[in-house]
Order: sequence, then structure tokens, then C-alpha cells
Amino acid sequence: MGLCAPGATVIWTRGRTEPDRVPVICEWFESGGFERVTVESVEGLDFGVGVHRYAGPPVPLEPGGRMFTFVS
Repeated sequence: MGLCAPGATVIWTRGRTEPDRVPVICEWFESGGFERVTVESVEGLDFGVGVHRYAGPPVPLEPGGRMFTFVS
């Protein structure tokens, strides 16, 4: 959220193979103050495209905070 101003739009993609994580990703965005604009899948292709818009207040970046954690 700290990288998004109010009204910012995020476009994301994700494979839809099992386990299908698209519904969980939508929950993550929506619990973080984003509104779902659309989530689409194309028949015959195993990926989805989502669009969410940030509807929350401005959030400053946390100084020294970790932005990413990579797991294998």
C-alpha cells in the first residue's frame, strides 16, 4: 500500500493451474484496502488477469522496511 496513492490501479497476472491462487490473491488485495475492478480468465488459457484499485488512505513507506521476501 505504501507504493500506491489513493486511486492507484494495479494490474496483475497469475497462472490458474491447481492450486488456483487467484481467489486468494483477490482476498489479499481486498483486505489491504483495494477494490476489485475485474478478474478475467480466457477459456483455453491457464492464467488470469486481475485489476484492483487502491481505495484506502495514503500510507507512508516504512523506513528500513522489507519490501520482498523470496522463498523457494
